[in-house]
Amino acid sequence: MKPLRRVTHAALTAALTAVCWPAASAPPDAAEAGADAVATCSLEECVDLAVAFSPQLRAKAARVDAAVAQRSSAAGDFLPKLLVDGGVQWWDQALEADLGGGIPGLPAGSVPPFVIRPARTWSVNVTLAQPLTGLWAVYTRHELLDKGVDVERLEREAARRAVALDTTEAWLQVALLRDVTAAARASVTAREGDVKRVELLVEHGVVEKSQLLRAKLGLSDAERRVVDAQRQADLGAIRLATLVGRPVAPPPGAGGGGNASDADDGLPADAPLATALTTARAQRIELRSLLARKEQADTAVDLAWTRLAPDVSVVAAAQFATGSELQSSDAYFIGLNLKWTVWDWGATWYGVEAARAQAREVDAQLTQLGLGVDLEVRAAVNEVAAARRLVPIARQTLEEAEESYALVQARLEEGRATAFDVVDAEEQLTRARIDVGRSITGWRIARARLAHAMGGTPEAIAREGTL
Repeated sequence: MKPLRRVTHAALTAALTAVCWPAASAPPDAAEAGADAVATCSLEECVDLAVAFSPQLRAKAARVDAAVAQRSSAAGDFLPKLLVDGGVQWWDQALEADLGGGIPGLPAGSVPPFVIRPARTWSVNVTLAQPLTGLWAVYTRHELLDKGVDVERLEREAARRAVALDTTEAWLQVALLRDVTAAARASVTAREGDVKRVELLVEHGVVEKSQLLRAKLGLSDAERRVVDAQRQADLGAIRLATLVGRPVAPPPGAGGGGNASDADDGLPADAPLATALTTARAQRIELRSLLARKEQADTAVDLAWTRLAPDVSVVAAAQFATGSELQSSDAYFIGLNLKWTVWDWGATWYGVEAARAQAREVDAQLTQLGLGVDLEVRAAVNEVAAARRLVPIARQTLEEAEESYALVQARLEEGRATAFDVVDAEEQLTRARIDVGRSITGWRIARARLAHAMGGTPEAIAREGTL
């Protein structure tokens, strides 16, 4: 009775899953997350959303469903199966015997021919077969699949906890980066105030212009820290939205990682986010490969359905015999044969359910991969924008360092500066020159990574690195 109870339980589970599954539909397109987000969430809400809509957990749930269906299919092998087989044949002619000519006193043809076999014959066999010697193998396979269900459920629970931890860490990191970004912006505000005050002092001749240049260099450093903090905050918000699987706006203070292509910096325009996402979805080999797997899984479902239908085949045969008056020396027929397992306690039906669950798993994997590709593209676009914003800052810093170095040299010639002041100014100038090269190279590297994230060819990736 244990297998029967499991079959009943699995049937109820399948019915409830069919009813409730639409409520747990796939999350919206990840392209709507990040800067386009429409909602915020607390830590607890984000964890709940991640557990409810995570594509990884949907894939784990589908694996559990497939394991349950396979176990239920194996349970059907314990009980007897109702089998039907039969056929119909159309012979070239009926087989008849004329018995009237051999009876004394009866004229030939006075007795109708005796039909041994009509021109059309048919037969149907109905069998109820209960396996005996194979029951041990059926029991062993069922126990193996039963343990597989336990394993899949444990792995699903482990995945739920991992998703909760990842979401918690991402949320806390975004909250921290929000504070870091706010502190960096406050530093810029303070440095801007310092620059204005020093400008007034320079105008009134209280301090030398070299002090103003030092203040501007400090402002450039603060602006660079804001760009870096903003970049990390944007990446954290994008990752959180991807983990949650829903559009989630970053906490207050985190920006959207906009595109800086319109800046007057003399650099070629960067790919807009929408274009990058569209190109990546069309060109990424991983997505195309998983799409092919999804088509394969859907075909497997169709194949599983065909196992529920009867096996009908067309047969043709020719017979040749001698030595008997009750059969033709040669005959042939064409007909149809049918074999059908009418009832197997759901063994075949649960094969369909297993195929459906495997198709759902591939579908969830496709959603997860799509979110991952979107995350990679968004991160790459964000990196390009951040790297681009650093270029004019580095160039401005270089101009200020050059001017500061020239002033210090002039002061040295007038005896109002020391050699240490010159060395310090020269070090600042060298760092500024290096930073300009690093900022442009960082922008090129970011563009090459974006080309890779968009599924670009090796030539396209190399071309982005040489702009």
